Amino acid sequence: MACRSNTCSRCSVAVPAARFVTCEHCKEGRDIDGTRSTVQYCSHRCRQSDTTHPTECDARNIRKRLYRAGSILQSLFFTWRRISFHRQIDQVENISGTLYVSRLARTEQEKKAAGIVPGPFTIFPSAIAGDDQQQKVLLSWMGCNDATQMSYQLVRNMLGGNYKVVDKNASYNVLHEVLAIDATDGNSYIIDLSGAQIGLSRPILPLEEYLRQVNARIIHVYKHERCLARTDYLLKKGLGNAQLDRIAATLFHMYEELNDCVAETEKTKESLAEVLLSKEKDYRRNRSYYEDLMKLTIQKTFIVRECGRHPTIIASSTTLDPDLKKFFIALPIDFSQRDAGSGIYKRYLEQEWDGSLVHWTPKPDLSAFNAQFGEAEAEVPAHPVAQEKADRSCCRRPQILWSTLSTLKARLRKRKGVGKASK
Repeated sequence: MACRSNTCSRCSVAVPAARFVTCEHCKEGRDIDGTRSTVQYCSHRCRQSDTTHPTECDARNIRKRLYRAGSILQSLFFTWRRISFHRQIDQVENISGTLYVSRLARTEQEKKAAGIVPGPFTIFPSAIAGDDQQQKVLLSWMGCNDATQMSYQLVRNMLGGNYKVVDKNASYNVLHEVLAIDATDGNSYIIDLSGAQIGLSRPILPLEEYLRQVNARIIHVYKHERCLARTDYLLKKGLGNAQLDRIAATLFHMYEELNDCVAETEKTKESLAEVLLSKEKDYRRNRSYYEDLMKLTIQKTFIVRECGRHPTIIASSTTLDPDLKKFFIALPIDFSQRDAGSGIYKRYLEQEWDGSLVHWTPKPDLSAFNAQFGEAEAEVPAHPVAQEKADRSCCRRPQILWSTLSTLKARLRKRKGVGKASK
């Protein structure tokens, strides 16, 4: 076990810190909550006789790899969103912990005079967005789909293993998409790169702590490949709107360029997976190299496309990949599988189920994928607020966000002639 006191992990004898013997393999390891700690012994004999440590040693290094990956992905996500920002914002007000975002109606001539860039994206309004924390909130705003799509291949490269996309719900009607990790240390974790919009400052948290902090419950569990299925749909079917389709095509191009760049770099340098397991000094150096490289790649891709016009979707076929279509469907509610397989799925089944949720069979609404591309005046949650009373069924932030999501989806459906979505 990891220690933060002057006692031996094996025999609990108190000794001066200068005499401690540590495990060289996991001295930079992490506890479940991400805290760095050291496994220390009073002697080499105690270290060698600790038969439980090899398992804990592996788990600590797994968690080190996981938390480092979350940190890198978070930094990259904010760069991605800043470059691909596509909402016109003219005013941002922080009133009692809530960001009020508004935009002005303009003619094309007025847009040109205001410096609004033509094309699928616009310039992130850093001048009016506020401090660093407020900017992160705005960049995260309605970006959970971007987070899972953008990070798909990088997650697989860096971590390897078994991942699932989880749609979770804060008040039975607010959906927010995150990555759920079943790690081989026996624990489950949530990577939420867009968590700033609901008051989270850390990109990765243990599952139970995450559910507790955001007062959430798991509504859908999907395979990680759902990200690929959604991309396949967008590029072949589109969203029925030329502007939204251009955004989707450009984001996909950025995604491809980013992953190609990483793949080429890993041929001659340490892979990202190896960087995550390296010693702290080497990790900092290589992380800085990879982060700068990936950010420059995203920026360069956008500049090239801005000069040569952003792409439109030109699919050779509109037939969806049959191997991917199955990933649109959420995992079923099968209580006979409560003790089998994924820790995320087990936690999903262990929830208290009321009648309305049991009868809500998840069905893919293919007409409304990536509905966050719509535009509307909205309220965006800002900084974390004091902990809500324990008996509250939902918190104020998701309620505000839900009104935004409802408005956007309604406008998108109306624009496309799609009927009301079933609840």
